[in-house]
Amino acid sequence: MLVLKRQDGEAIQINDNIKLIVHVQPGQKIKIAVSAPKDIPVLRQELTEQPVNQP
Repeated sequence: MLVLKRQDGEAIQINDNIKLIVHVQPGQKIKIAVSAPKDIPVLRQELTEQPVNQP
């Protein structure tokens, strides 16, 4: 796993077509904007995990 530190407004570029932009506002949660082509699915991890069967 690669861990990078970014400040407000800075970005991380993945290949030529995906950009992650960090938005920080004091007293609020960090926001990450994702810029990617429409044919690349961008989902929160909890939406991709399989539900656990509970007895």
